[in-house]
Parts: sequence; structure tokens; C-alpha cells
Amino acid sequence: MSGIMLTIVMLLQQNAAPLPKVSGPIERPGVMYPGLRELPKATELRDFNYVTKEYFVSGTANGKPYTTRIVVRQPKDVKKFSGIVVSEIMHSSGNSWMFFNTHVYVMSQGHIHVEIASQKAPTENSIIKSDPERYQQLSIPDAAQVNEITAQIGVLIKSTANDGPLAGLKVRHSFLMGTSQSSAALVQYLRTHAVLRMPDGSPIFDGFFPTSVVGNNPISEIDVPLIQMNTQTEVNSTAVMGNKYRRPDSDEKGHESTVCRMRRQENERTSRSTASRPLRSIALSRVLKFR
Repeated sequence: MSGIMLTIVMLLQQNAAPLPKVSGPIERPGVMYPGLRELPKATELRDFNYVTKEYFVSGTANGKPYTTRIVVRQPKDVKKFSGIVVSEIMHSSGNSWMFFNTHVYVMSQGHIHVEIASQKAPTENSIIKSDPERYQQLSIPDAAQVNEITAQIGVLIKSTANDGPLAGLKVRHSFLMGTSQSSAALVQYLRTHAVLRMPDGSPIFDGFFPTSVVGNNPISEIDVPLIQMNTQTEVNSTAVMGNKYRRPDSDEKGHESTVCRMRRQENERTSRSTASRPLRSIALSRVLKFR
């Protein structure tokens, strides 16, 4: 689809995503579900003078009310905030794997990380199950709400509301990333990206970084930068079918308000193991600069 046609289609479909309500930081009862595996020594949040804050977010998605949670990992000294927020939909395992793999880069640059619990099953099986009393308010009644919840939280991240999780901070750019199952959720969200926008019509997320993307289908064209990073799992498993996910790298510019930019990175030595952490950090840095 040409840049002009993409713009026309998007303009005809666009709606402003509503701003959800937020409460927090949540401090009691019980202990917060971490959403993160133990980090290697000397690379923990306290080593970078980072703090973790949990918030409850509620609204209506797909016609049904919901309440979920987000976790914000940010510099304790807000003056060190870079202006960039990198978010991810919590993986089905109940972990923020992208932050786990890129946390040294993210924190050394002063970026804020937001973990978004917008999927029904992981929220119930990991967060709520960990402490039913603390999380008794949380409820995602329908798995189909995931995209609208993600969009609304994306709007919240950019909001200047005084009671927002990033109140008083200037967010220059906001990006969404994911790996394996959470990258599948990211790719699924791209359909909503074209429809739900900020109140001024601009994108909710300014770029995307899916890694270890399950499947062999090409990712649809969008109007913001996207870097797709495949591991040997995808490269090797889909080779016999022709690696259909491949698409030429592009900086193609269409209409002045639309930029279709795509980057694909492959490394046959990159697996889903911890050996790929440095490469994910390098690729993430390219996404943030690509804007």
C-alpha cells in the first residue's frame, strides 16, 4: 500500500482513544507482584538509582469495564529522565522479558520503562493469583479487550494530567516493544494503532520493536518506525517456507504526514536465550534513534 493510500485509510478510520482513570502508587496491602525475574547482581534497579511504582488503571474497553495495573520503572531523580518511555505488554509468563534483556541500556540512558498488564490470562494467572487481597480490584473480563486497554494506557503515558503516573514529566517519545508471546500481542495491536490515536490525531506509540516474532507472516505497514528483530528460531523454522516475513528495509515517504519506515534485523546466532541480550539492546537503541 502506498504512503498516500495508507494515510487516507487511516484518516477514515481514526478515533481518539479515551483517557483511563488511574490510582496509586499502590503500596498496600501485601507485596507488589514484581513482573520481573531477578536481575544479575550490580545491574538491579537500585544500582542505577531507579524506583518502581505500581498503579491501577481502569476504564471501558470493547464495551466492558476493566481494571488492571501498570508498573513504572523510572529514575529516582526525575531530572535524569531522558524523555523517552519504552513500554511492553506483560508476557504470558508474567514477566517483562524485554526490560530484563535491555535493562542496563534502558536505565543507563535514563529512559522510563512501563509494564502494561493488558492481557486477561497473564493478569489473572500471575498478578491476581500472587496476592488476591492486594489485587482484588483487578478485572479484565474479556481477552478481546487487550488492544483497547493497551491503547488507553498508551494515552495515559503521554497524558499531562496531574494525577497521571508521569505527571510533571515531559514525554518526548513513547515506544512499545515485545518478545515472543508479547511480540505477538504487539503485532496484534498494530491493527488498533491505525484506528485509535491521541486526541490530536497523532500516534499513541511513536515506534515499535517486536523481537522473536512468532510466525511467518509479514508485518503490516504502519506510519511510524518499526524494527523487527528475528532470532534463529524464526529464521530456521520458516526457511523451508521461504521466510515470508521478510520485507525490504525502507525509508519510503508518502504523504507528508505519513512515514512508512521498516527495519529488519536477523542474526542466525541469536537465540531466545540470554546470549541475545546485547543485540536486543543495540536494536532497541536503533529504534529510539530511528524516530
